[in-house]
Amino acid sequence: MLTRLHKKTTLSEREVEDLVGVPVIRVFPNDYHAVQQALDSGTLLPPTSQLGTAFADLADALVARKSPTKADSYKRKFLEFVGPTA
Repeated sequence: MLTRLHKKTTLSEREVEDLVGVPVIRVFPNDYHAVQQALDSGTLLPPTSQLGTAFADLADALVARKSPTKADSYKRKFLEFVGPTA
């Protein structure tokens, strides 16, 4: 995840990926104005702000992932029980 990305940044997403050796899977913009307003007013970040939208997109992506089923849970426990010992 790449945070506080400025529109006029020195490094592009691609350059950051090349530097750290892993893909950037999510980008959070630098939305200083919205964050400062939320802090000053003691409220949540507006969901319509750039950063609020990025957080909502992340939440949607996390919720959309397949949750483990009960059968998957049993398989893991079985493998932990019979797995190789060191």
